This record gives sequence, structure tokens and C-alpha cells, in this order.
Amino acid sequence: GPPITQENLVTALLKAGVNVAIGVVDEAYAQNTRFKASWLLLTSNGFIDYATAFALVTTNLENVLGVQMEMPQDLVAYHGGDVFEFEAKVVGVM
Repeated sequence: GPPITQENLVTALLKAGVNVAIGVVDEAYAQNTRFKASWLLLTSNGFIDYATAFALVTTNLENVLGVQMEMPQDLVAYHGGDVFEFEAKVVGVM
């Protein structure tokens, strides 16, 4: 992956048409998931956009796990940036 090569494993798999998802093994690490998606967004040389980054941690993960139920659709408001920025803080959930 960058900076040594132009693409990382996730971009290579996405280009090959593979359904890629980001998850955690231990729920204690779930809070870092948005930063993992952010890192892929930043190191993809523009291949991964915001919609794809969101899909990596939401719908793609549901598809990989075979989740067939309706998931909650919460609206989360951030202050100081968007969901993928380290400085952003959650200020509300509806």
C-alpha cells in the first residue's frame, strides 16, 4: 500500500469486483472503525469516495454477514468535521 505502491489491498479487491467490508473482532474496537474507513479513503488515491467508505462499514458488512433485517437508521450530527475526520465529535443522534 501507499506510499510504496499506488493501491492498497482494499482498492485492489474493489477493482476486481469483490465485496469488501470492514468490521471488528472485539466490540471494544468498534469506536475506531470510522478511522479505519477514513484511512482507506485517504490512501486510495481517489478510488474510494465517501459513499464507498460508508458502504465498507455499513451495507457491504451487512451483505458479507448475511444480515437480512432492517437496521436502525440513526442520523448523527458531528461538530468540527465529518464522520471521517479525527477532530469531529458527535454532538447529537436522532
